[in-house]
Amino acid sequence: MVRSMGRYILSDLVPKEKFITAFSMLCFGQGLAGLFGAPIGGLLRDMTGDYSLMFIASGSCTALAGLFVVLMSIADWCSQKRRYPVTTRRRPDKRMLYRKQHSAV
Repeated sequence: MVRSMGRYILSDLVPKEKFITAFSMLCFGQGLAGLFGAPIGGLLRDMTGDYSLMFIASGSCTALAGLFVVLMSIADWCSQKRRYPVTTRRRPDKRMLYRKQHSAV
């Protein structure tokens, strides 16, 4: 399920022009995890004789990935806040804009 949601989450976090690069990096990371995850898990099981360390390491990696997503969302929110600051000025009245446009004629 997490693997199928990656595209949708990524489309919210990354602009359209950088989506292809970000998606290829996501697939590359998932491929590395699939390639090296099982042998490393087996190594941890052989070293300790128990599966608990393998599950702790896997959960830690998942929690770290979630933390990165949260930090990226906060950074994106802060950059949007700087790009589009809230102004305290009142919006001009439509009648005033109409008068300014037609008084110059």
